[in-house]
Amino acid sequence: MDYLVADAGNPADAERTIATVVSRWGRLDVLVNNAGAGAILPLSQASSEQITEIFAVNVVGPSPLATAALPHLKESVGTIINVSSTFGHKAAALLALCSEQGSAGTHDAVLGT
Repeated sequence: MDYLVADAGNPADAERTIATVVSRWGRLDVLVNNAGAGAILPLSQASSEQITEIFAVNVVGPSPLATAALPHLKESVGTIINVSSTFGHKAAALLALCSEQGSAGTHDAVLGT
């Protein structure tokens, strides 16, 4: 088994991740955006820094990965799969900072030629 450690909230890691995958395996067939972050606390207690970090992973993170992956996915006629958590679609007490992940799950990419 092989793996690559990256931070989905760090745009610089997106390009490095895709480049490493293509270098190791010669192609990219699918990008699965499955990273998620959250905080179990009342929204009134959440700091701006916590909110920014969570949005960086859940909402912004998939876009730099998709941008880096698109040329390779076009070549392989691959696809992008976006996954979100249940809490991205269903509110629950103390999980206000998990609910924005639903917006990442609805972020679609079109692989047009």
